[in-house]
Amino acid sequence: MANSKRGRPPGSQNVKYAETREIPAACIRCGSTELKKVPGSRPLLQEYGGELPGGFRYRAIIRERRRCECGQMLIVRVYVPAVEEPAEK
Repeated sequence: MANSKRGRPPGSQNVKYAETREIPAACIRCGSTELKKVPGSRPLLQEYGGELPGGFRYRAIIRERRRCECGQMLIVRVYVPAVEEPAEK
């Protein structure tokens, strides 16, 4: 039987994951951030990339309809981060 351990070898580095940023949407009427998805509505995926003013690069935008507790309907944008290519050594 082989005497090999499973898992990552000792001393190896952690994988660098894509950074995500979420700006919580707030209701324009009452200011609450407790928004619930509208049943029966589908999210709209728009596949194009860009860069936000803070330097955050994205590859797509997902738009979802949500409703606040006060009854206000909102369309929330979620930015999908761009996948960074790992640097070659």
